[in-house]
Amino acid sequence: WMLDKADWERGLREFARFGNAGPGSAAFTGVHVRCRSSTGRLHGGASQELRIAMAMALCERFGWQPVIRRAEAALEVLVTFHKDGLMLEVPLLVQNGVRWEEHSASDS
Repeated sequence: WMLDKADWERGLREFARFGNAGPGSAAFTGVHVRCRSSTGRLHGGASQELRIAMAMALCERFGWQPVIRRAEAALEVLVTFHKDGLMLEVPLLVQNGVRWEEHSASDS
């Protein structure tokens, strides 16, 4: 039911508008799902079970292959639980290839 409540067309259009490799692109490497709670960690392994279920649902519905390593995924879906409900997010701005050791404190 979480997938049905999201405006995926609009979200993916904005994702591509920011220069990201969307699902229609040859450079699309798959989707990574993360879960978190605004009150801390989810209890009893619920996060892993939900991540797997959401990744499989995205694969079944859209054909997006799940990616285990976040850095290797073209798209990330973040599920955040709040005391009054939940929120699905697709980060639009992705920072890749940053090596902190190459940047000194004086550069910031």
